Amino acid sequence: MSTSIGRGVSQAVGVAALESSHLPPSAVLLVRRLRDPLPRRLLSSRQGIIPSAEWETAMRSAVDRCAREAARPAMGPVPAAANAVVFYDQAELLACLARDLVAGEATLHWWWIVLLRSLPNGAMDALVATWCRHSAAIPAALELLVRAGAAQRVLAALPTSQTLALVRAVATAFELPQILDFLANKPRELNAEVAPHSAQLKPTLTVEQASPLLAKPPPWAPMIAQSVVPSSLGAERELLLGLCLMLARVPAIARSKMFLGRVAAWWNEVHDRAAELRAAPLRESATAATTPEAGEKLRARDELSNATPAAHEIEVPFLLSDGTRPPVAAAEVDSESLSADHARGRSATERAFEREGSNRIVQRESLSRRAAYRESHPEPLDHAPSHRSSRGPGRTGILQAADGPRAPTTHAIANPSQSPPTESTWIATDLGGAFFLVTMLARLNFFDNLERQFGVTSDVGGWTWIELLTRALLGRRVRHHLTDPIWRCFAALDGRDPASEVLGAFRGADVYVLPAEWGPHPSSTAPSATRALGLAIPRDLRRFLEFLLPFFRWRLARALGLMHGSELAMTLLQCPARVFTSRTHVDIRFPLDAARPAVRLAGLDANPGWVPALGRIVTFEFL
Repeated sequence: MSTSIGRGVSQAVGVAALESSHLPPSAVLLVRRLRDPLPRRLLSSRQGIIPSAEWETAMRSAVDRCAREAARPAMGPVPAAANAVVFYDQAELLACLARDLVAGEATLHWWWIVLLRSLPNGAMDALVATWCRHSAAIPAALELLVRAGAAQRVLAALPTSQTLALVRAVATAFELPQILDFLANKPRELNAEVAPHSAQLKPTLTVEQASPLLAKPPPWAPMIAQSVVPSSLGAERELLLGLCLMLARVPAIARSKMFLGRVAAWWNEVHDRAAELRAAPLRESATAATTPEAGEKLRARDELSNATPAAHEIEVPFLLSDGTRPPVAAAEVDSESLSADHARGRSATERAFEREGSNRIVQRESLSRRAAYRESHPEPLDHAPSHRSSRGPGRTGILQAADGPRAPTTHAIANPSQSPPTESTWIATDLGGAFFLVTMLARLNFFDNLERQFGVTSDVGGWTWIELLTRALLGRRVRHHLTDPIWRCFAALDGRDPASEVLGAFRGADVYVLPAEWGPHPSSTAPSATRALGLAIPRDLRRFLEFLLPFFRWRLARALGLMHGSELAMTLLQCPARVFTSRTHVDIRFPLDAARPAVRLAGLDANPGWVPALGRIVTFEFL
């Protein structure tokens, strides 16, 4: 085949509509071998540049057949004779790739061959490179790995530097500058007076080992069970997993200033604790030069430390029944005793000598408490603790951590123990135009302005804001759409119960001022009633909505060329559509005859794409 012919064939195939009707728009279908259903009939004529309708229909049927017969690696082993595999979204692909790379099985599967050719040779390098390319899907991928019980095994294989690279990629994708700021700061250096002795002594504890010794739990602990994000992973991996699970389950809370401030404080405490424990033996060395007794004790400890089989083991000076001495891993030493011993200048070996009659290996007291709790309160690996509510069904009051004290919840409309939709699904709605509000809010940078400009403290999810604006713009017409499945769709995307009220931690300001970057607007607007929402909301939230609605009605009516805001429901919102949702995408398909010139001229049907506040890629398609 000549170059020109090959280029023409590639162009014709590239413009052909070959999407399978049996798969959601976010699915990734990989076909091993696909024969031409109509040989030599790709083009209708030799001068043609687009495929013929007959060939396109035949090829679409062949693709549909492959989609129906495709195996799904996320659901189990793939038969050797499988000609096609399917991943329902990008997160599912990333999770399966990570699982196979860590297990050393990626090179055994034909569907990874093409992908691996463009990646680094090392398994972890290839994993990090792929995940960084699709960083917006990392939280959903880790959520899938948690459900499969493979998250901790995958994270344990990641080096520290690559783990932090993934954290930075997630922070960039979700627009979290606070995370990037504290990761850019170097850990506090050791004191100058003990630094010269650092070359003679080994550090007693790393940053990873310092995380389990903190007095305060990490900021996600009240909402995610400690068995899901254990401190034994190390600070860097714990940060990646905890932050990603929060972004996957409750993105409104994960992107708030309060939560990110707590993450920064926790991270700084980890580094301060590690620096303090590293500096303890250095201070002993500096004291040994002036105190003979301390010098003798330090030399005795060093001799015993050098005789240990490995640097991470501590030899306990008592004998077992067979006359041997069991090694104790540093990570298994009691955290409270270790902290006290460092404060007194004692080593772990000296502490073991002082324990008379001990015939067992010391373990952390916190591990014992966790084991006792899990025996009496069994829970699945991928579930957070159950809610305890004092407000009735559907309301979140206090969250009980797996092994920690009760803490007041920071949210009430999202359920962090409920993950996002586990499968791609779709609904048919008469209010498909409600998703055009995503384009408007994204242009106004509405979600970031909530805290920055309006000064409100809110845990209301992004999709709940879309629902509230839709209900308010419908006005009295909302009573005719109370059974529309779009309300259930909005609630599922935000992880809340569709039947629950929109309540919780919304604290408004005394005075609201519209941002200057929103452009010109009427100098005075009458308050808008929100009593016909068909949904109970807190008083402060209702007051804030009544302030915003006149501006939104005026802006939309102006963009659509409407004389009265009451026509918004018919022109913008009431539009039949099919809505496909997955862990990473929300795809809205409209019938071609539903396209309206006013909406097109206003630019509201432009694809919003990736919206960090919503945690989804939102696309519009007219068929």
